[in-house]
Amino acid sequence: MTLQNDDIHPISDFRHNVAELIAKTKQTRRPILITQNGKGTAVLVDIANYEKLELLADIAKGLKNMKEGKVISNEEAKRRIKKNL
Repeated sequence: MTLQNDDIHPISDFRHNVAELIAKTKQTRRPILITQNGKGTAVLVDIANYEKLELLADIAKGLKNMKEGKVISNEEAKRRIKKNL
């Protein structure tokens, strides 16, 4: 995702226009960078992109665990799932 100039807003603008900015990010699917004292401090994203970010983080964690040998067999995974149901 590439930020455009109109996707960067100071926190004061965010406070006064929160509903408008939420609508904008839902419509454009682009994140909005919120700045404080001229520096980026937060990012507002629509829920679909947030869910994608969560999924990517989970995949990265799984790949890291695989590289470190922190894995279990399919049978053990099934047993644990059944135990928790």
